[in-house]
Amino acid sequence: MTQAKVTNRKKSPGVISTIFNLIEKSGTKGITKQEILDQLIKRFPDRSADKMNNTVNVQIPHRVSRERFKLEKLEGGLYRKAVK
Repeated sequence: MTQAKVTNRKKSPGVISTIFNLIEKSGTKGITKQEILDQLIKRFPDRSADKMNNTVNVQIPHRVSRERFKLEKLEGGLYRKAVK
């Protein structure tokens, strides 16, 4: 039997986790899907922009609202974490 190689590297956040973080950090002003995509392209240059765009569209607004926190849609296509 072979064992999996164990590395001590710290794993950085993935695309979906980054989407959640960007929304949370946008505060009350909010963030657009395009702004999120632009940040993802900068942070993950080795990944396909089209696939990341599809991921953004799947995650926002329904999956984020269902799995993490409620989203609020503002004018101009901005999304932010809903204020309780």
